[in-house]
Amino acid sequence: MQQVKSYSFFKRTPQLVNKVVAQLFDDEPLISHHHDVTLLNRQPAFQRRLFLKRVINQKLTTFFQLTPINAAGHVVNVTGTIRHLDREKYLISASRVNYIVDFNHINYIARPE
Repeated sequence: MQQVKSYSFFKRTPQLVNKVVAQLFDDEPLISHHHDVTLLNRQPAFQRRLFLKRVINQKLTTFFQLTPINAAGHVVNVTGTIRHLDREKYLISASRVNYIVDFNHINYIARPE
């Protein structure tokens, strides 16, 4: 009787592990938590540069909409502070994430509501 119980335990364990691992790697939860971001109209370059200069000097918390680097990416809305790194590179610091972006990837800048 003891051997039957241990055999059924070892038989069920891989099935349980497979079920748990399948749930971890299932794409469904990622899709259900993904929020569709509305693409805002791109601000002119002179306006973005003016806003960036003001926001960096005053160290204001600001809303940014970032366009993807390649076709596989997606539009991201970020609220945080920004610092100038290099000629056209900026560091946006949000609550838990930092983004290093090129000027051309900043689509829209605004004060958070």
